[in-house]
Amino acid sequence: MYQAYIVGIFPRNDNLAYKWKLYERGELGEDEFLETLRESQEEVIRVQLEAGLSHIHDPYIDWHDIFRPFTDLEEIDIGPITRYFENNTFYKKPVIRGRVRYPDGFILNYLHKDLMPRDRDWVASLPGPYTFLRLSMYKNLDDAKASINNILIGSALDMADAGYKVITFHEPCLAYYNDIDWGLVQELYRAFDEYGIDIRIHLYFGDVKNKIDNLTNLPISSFSLDTSYTDITSINNLDKNVVVLGVLDSQNTLIEDPTHLIKSINIFKDNNSVDTIALTPNTDLDFLTFDYAVKKVRLLGEIYRRLGQ
Repeated sequence: MYQAYIVGIFPRNDNLAYKWKLYERGELGEDEFLETLRESQEEVIRVQLEAGLSHIHDPYIDWHDIFRPFTDLEEIDIGPITRYFENNTFYKKPVIRGRVRYPDGFILNYLHKDLMPRDRDWVASLPGPYTFLRLSMYKNLDDAKASINNILIGSALDMADAGYKVITFHEPCLAYYNDIDWGLVQELYRAFDEYGIDIRIHLYFGDVKNKIDNLTNLPISSFSLDTSYTDITSINNLDKNVVVLGVLDSQNTLIEDPTHLIKSINIFKDNNSVDTIALTPNTDLDFLTFDYAVKKVRLLGEIYRRLGQ
């Protein structure tokens, strides 16, 4: 069986980007801005529906980066603007000052349940705990670990209760870096084990072929393979209920050849024991312009249809 969905933050269209700047400068009224924002959010959902994806991701076009909502919590501040890996994009580093508590329902203020379609399963994204920890600033490691687990457990439970079926934890640090303390990673993820949430680690910016043993030992539903870095045709004997394949490059405007991708996916399927293969872009489509992001979503839908769903 196959699934198909996008992950993370979607780029803003030109009209929304223009009006957002006007609004921030005080040159556009709040009502007009919010109307444009809502229309753009509806458009992001419509693009996914028209592409025929199996799951619909919440339209994160109002998220500035994957960490930003949580800097509104007490004991965590917005830190310096920092380059996001080897990209011409940036995030504001979270600064954890003390032990952060998660207020029930907090993340729902940043989701758009009222816009989500009733005839598809829903997807939402969060920063993974290891990447959250590694890309944050803090003075006390124990407070930082407890804070991140409080935030992410609370957010994931709220998302699940609100009807989001799949929650992707973005963990580029696990793919990008080699100096990983897997004991620490196990400790962070062990906190989620008792809740039964469908958590899928999304990995990008690195080859994880030599990390698969460590990944399969984590108490999670699934993890992804970024096909821009990991040759999925060389993966053998993987035994998982669900594996996510990041088959489209969100950092490149090149529109991939669906026939070539389908051939690689079929080789992976034949070489491994996987019940469900979820097809996604390798990372957030926010690295592209809106028009190219739409093209990638349509291509994802085409691949999904041709594989027979």
